[in-house]
Amino acid sequence: MNVENVIYYAGIIPGRSKPTTVFRFFNDQNKMAERYVVRRGWIEDKDVMLMKMKGDITENTRISPEEAKNITNNIENFNA
Repeated sequence: MNVENVIYYAGIIPGRSKPTTVFRFFNDQNKMAERYVVRRGWIEDKDVMLMKMKGDITENTRISPEEAKNITNNIENFNA
């Protein structure tokens, strides 16, 4: 997957200091946004677009592909 075509955002539950999930959006408008789920990996999630439209996902929560990988690894290790 071409990294330039994917934008990652961290999801942080209020009251927590560390991200609890990662979302990714694609420049290809035909591809649905995805959410990272423990032990399942990336899944399409129509609610992610609604979260972005509501303002729960903003440029302030945008992260690099490297940060996204670190967060997903941390989430998996924490839930192992």
